[in-house]
Amino acid sequence: MSKLRKAKYQVVTVVVPTTAVADQVIEVAIRLDQDFSKAIGVAVSVEGTLSTLTHVNVGLRSPYGTEHDPAHIENWQASAAVPPNQKFKEINIKTDGRFTYCQVIPPAAPAAIVRIQFIFMLVDDLEVIASI
Repeated sequence: MSKLRKAKYQVVTVVVPTTAVADQVIEVAIRLDQDFSKAIGVAVSVEGTLSTLTHVNVGLRSPYGTEHDPAHIENWQASAAVPPNQKFKEINIKTDGRFTYCQVIPPAAPAAIVRIQFIFMLVDDLEVIASI
């Protein structure tokens, strides 16, 4: 019997500069790690404070379409009471080498640089089957 690999967590950071334009999409193109079959979850966190970006929207799209329309960042974040392994929104993106796009839409330029992290949970197809 073959041993299954643990999930990998790929982190992508989107920087919102102090020169950001209000309501303009900041989109970062990434390639998910092809050593795994697919991304099955995504979580979003903020490095630092959102004090000047309290109404920032975050979205995600893949070659297969919109995975999550831009929505207020609070819709992406779980409270501290939620266990870490349950903080991921369900997605299903194949890691086939095509670009996936992390989107951030600030309502205004922040007073200081803000970094928003997208954390993708990557697995092999066998892991999904084995967990059922």
